[in-house]
Amino acid sequence: MKKLPYTKNNRISDVIRLIQYLGLDKEGKYYYPELNAAKEALGFPASDKNNSWLSIAKQHGEFFVVTDSKAIALATRILKRERKEEVCSYEEIKMLTDIALHIYQIQLEHSRAWKFWLPAIVAFIIGLLSSGLLKFLF
Repeated sequence: MKKLPYTKNNRISDVIRLIQYLGLDKEGKYYYPELNAAKEALGFPASDKNNSWLSIAKQHGEFFVVTDSKAIALATRILKRERKEEVCSYEEIKMLTDIALHIYQIQLEHSRAWKFWLPAIVAFIIGLLSSGLLKFLF
């Protein structure tokens, strides 16, 4: 089974960190992960084995946009730019964070459901096979 993006270790904290950084950064609307100054400001993501913010942003298109020049933007902030607003308000950041947490909880519950059903299904199949096999042998 493919691992859901939010269920990767430390992913939710990385998504929230990127939302906060891109939403509140007054210097610019885009984050260029290859620049040293940008790396110092945000650090490295804990949930990506390649330490790539681009990879995380691409996997979470519900919040982020990756441009052709490999810059990351918060989708909400692009819309705000059209209204001549600069940074996101704290309420908007909280709303986006709450949405991320809600998606995380849904994906976590979904991944845990398999932990219950898979052993039950396997036991059922083994039971069918063994009962059929015993009838065949006797």
